[in-house]
Amino acid sequence: SPITFKTSQTCFKGGQTVKIEISSTEKIEGFFIQARSGEFANKSEALGELRTYGKLVGQYDCFKGSKNAVGHKDDEPKVTTLNVYWQAPSVGADKDVKIGGTFVIKLTKFWVNQVTPLKFDANCVAKETGEDEDKKENSATAKTASIFLTLVLSAFVKMM
Repeated sequence: SPITFKTSQTCFKGGQTVKIEISSTEKIEGFFIQARSGEFANKSEALGELRTYGKLVGQYDCFKGSKNAVGHKDDEPKVTTLNVYWQAPSVGADKDVKIGGTFVIKLTKFWVNQVTPLKFDANCVAKETGEDEDKKENSATAKTASIFLTLVLSAFVKMM
């Protein structure tokens, strides 16, 4: 697989945020990521909240949960790197978790149930995730695009 899928740490405790780093030697066309308890199977419980920043991705509500999955918004080739942030629930986060993903490079080239484990440890020390920098970077990119679009539309209106 051209995909590297790993977490920034091997343990977590309730309420903690863990960075999930995804990289590929080829552009990722589609993906879906979720954290689950126990074995990564349809009957296991989706846990926590997943966040990522940028216009090409979205948060999804699955299995009666809220924002417990992230994935692509369309089928255009996206990125070769992506950071996702999983926040463990504050209550009930007392079991090991598996972060699972499905990744599509093209229709005939994909990988399902790619899994990276996280051990529950009430004494786990959090590592810096860099989430604030990701948030700022994507906010600045969106703001620049919005300003550019406003200027283009303004110039177009003046030409009319």
